[in-house]
Amino acid sequence: MWNKRRSLLAAIVSVLLLFTACQSKDEQLDMVVLTEFATRYAAAWSSQDPVAFALFYAENGSFRINDGEPSIGRDAIEETARSFMISFPDMVVRLVEIRQTNDRVEFHWHWTGTNTGPGGTGNAVNLKGYEQWRLAEDGVILESRGNMDDAEYQRQLNAESEDGCDGFGEYSYICGPISAEDLVLVPGTKWVIASGFGEGAPLYFVDAEQKTWSDLYPTGESRAHQNMKLYGACPSPPNHNSFVAHGLNIRAGADGHSTLYVVGHGEREAIEVFDVDTGGDVPVLTWTGCVMTPDGMEANSVASLADGSLLATIPLHTGIQINEAFAGGQTGAVYAWTPGDASFKKIEGTEMPYANGIEVSDDGKEFYIASSGLVKILAFSNTRPSRLLRTSKVLSFIPDNLHMGNDGNMITAGMALVDPECGDVAMSLAFDLGEFASCPRPFTVLAIDPQTMQERVLASSPAQPNFSNVTMALEVGTELWIGTFAGDRIAYRNLDQGSD
Repeated sequence: MWNKRRSLLAAIVSVLLLFTACQSKDEQLDMVVLTEFATRYAAAWSSQDPVAFALFYAENGSFRINDGEPSIGRDAIEETARSFMISFPDMVVRLVEIRQTNDRVEFHWHWTGTNTGPGGTGNAVNLKGYEQWRLAEDGVILESRGNMDDAEYQRQLNAESEDGCDGFGEYSYICGPISAEDLVLVPGTKWVIASGFGEGAPLYFVDAEQKTWSDLYPTGESRAHQNMKLYGACPSPPNHNSFVAHGLNIRAGADGHSTLYVVGHGEREAIEVFDVDTGGDVPVLTWTGCVMTPDGMEANSVASLADGSLLATIPLHTGIQINEAFAGGQTGAVYAWTPGDASFKKIEGTEMPYANGIEVSDDGKEFYIASSGLVKILAFSNTRPSRLLRTSKVLSFIPDNLHMGNDGNMITAGMALVDPECGDVAMSLAFDLGEFASCPRPFTVLAIDPQTMQERVLASSPAQPNFSNVTMALEVGTELWIGTFAGDRIAYRNLDQGSD
């Protein structure tokens, strides 16, 4: 059984190679051409069309993975690709990076899929690797040599239920999305968009009914059409190879369109703006612009107003460390942008320890902040300067993101401050983020009335061995979906189950 899968794998990851040079060793291939070829190649592998995929190879081309037997000839490559596509019907291959090394080109890839084909294990795989390519004189792939972690592939493919995607108590999982730190529901649809808060992790879209997912941005078919009137100060679309998504906000538009705002990290720090078109079978994302943050500071969360204005939290000003926030220092603030402004400007009166999640009232007169350092939710007037209107009591967990629920209450979530297994969170300069994230903690999801600050527990859980680092919760129909800043799954449960 494994020999067959091994040869299939030899197809995929090798197939996942980009071409290597048919030129002399001293001649460097044009990176624009290489990237375009690699993008089309990755899209072909994701297309479920093995015939189209095999056309990227020479008639006598070959590929192999690690020390496996090579597949030689276009017909053999086509059959191997077909078998792999049948085994992983939802597979997606994504270009991560192109590198040139001497006379070869390295195609670095990110492969995800679920082994739900005939005889499959039902497990999801999520792997990264690369291949080295040599090109024929006509520019197609002549030879590929793939490199991947075969042991990790086998572990993921054949994992027993305790290491797989089985749920925990009343919680079920959607496995595969990496570090889905924030989630938004596309208005009027069954689609949830998730941010991938990690290097190489994209934005994902998830079918809330089928519980299936795929990469949304960037992909080989990523679109860009800059709105120069609103975002003329934005220099260009984000660099796909370094793009990292963080906080999300979405605002309904007209005719099946919505506007998605994404806190973006990587080569630059900005709020990236996308049009979401739901007129087809799956959402289509088009980048339309960005708003840069001041001095390259990292934003955390973003909220939008009806007139196109934006509010964003910057939790740590330049030169400030996160432990200073947990010691009570005024480490960050809320920043505002209005169409026509070149960048965000700080709202005076909003300085606080680690400004995290943000939401706005329906009328735009108030905004709400989850302060991780104060362990409270704060309500401010949307004025310049702003005024602190009211606060929640000190919470029993560290609040992270903030979203409005269907009933007008705010929903926040986070990990327990006090835990005998992991130890209590150090609310002092001794706070260590790595230590905090390394131990699975209990978590709580809370609904808070923005006017009275009265709270109600929507869900809670003891520590889950395969799901921790909880950041947020989102109402999706009759379910509550929960995100994480470091994990490989999204958790969900029925709303009417209450807390554990």
